[in-house]
Amino acid sequence: MGYYCKLATFIVSMNLILGSLVALVLCAILLSKPNFHGARFKEGVCEMTTREVDVDSAPLIRCDCGKDQKSICSTYYPCITVEGVYYADSTDVPGVPGTFHSDYTAVSEQCFGVSTCTPDFVSNKELVQWYWEETFHRVKDQQYFQCWGYDGAMYFSMHYSLSKAYMGIFIPLCFLVLGIAIGICYWRLC
Repeated sequence: MGYYCKLATFIVSMNLILGSLVALVLCAILLSKPNFHGARFKEGVCEMTTREVDVDSAPLIRCDCGKDQKSICSTYYPCITVEGVYYADSTDVPGVPGTFHSDYTAVSEQCFGVSTCTPDFVSNKELVQWYWEETFHRVKDQQYFQCWGYDGAMYFSMHYSLSKAYMGIFIPLCFLVLGIAIGICYWRLC
């Protein structure tokens, strides 16, 4: 009975430990990394210096739009850049010039407004034009508006929190400790 008890304890403990290690790696990459990145950005006031964008004359960036390896397609979308100035404390002190980014998960970090890439170039062009118009109309009547900035990059909104980042590491670590504790306790009982 002792052999089977120890074997069962070993299997259960290893499953908990390996599962929590995989969860720890995935949570660190998918949850904690973007939240720690977003936490570097500080709330401030921005001024948009780009007032017009011509999507037709913008440089084209290549993007892959396939969902799996069998249907990989390649297409292009216009790359527009939106320049602005970020003021950390007040508009009385000189601001930091930089580029607005639409999203941390954007297709290209230097381009504005593209978080997905469709197989149709015309759809990509219309998506960029629509996103620019929506963004510009939100702030066109304001000289200064709320934004988040860090090291020359600026965002209109920020949806990251340090609590999510820490929880993404803390919860898998708890399961890791639980797996080790269960293994030690039951190993001694067998």
